[in-house]
Amino acid sequence: MSDESERIAALRPRYRDDLAAGVDRFFEPRRTDCPGAVRPG
Repeated sequence: MSDESERIAALRPRYRDDLAAGVDRFFEPRRTDCPGAVRPG
């Protein structure tokens, strides 16, 4: 197994646990405006 494959295999349980806890925490609340059209200030 290559170093990269070993690194990925070592991280896999952590990612699996993160996903098992749900994905909502990875996202911000839905926006009602367009972030590209919002003017600062």
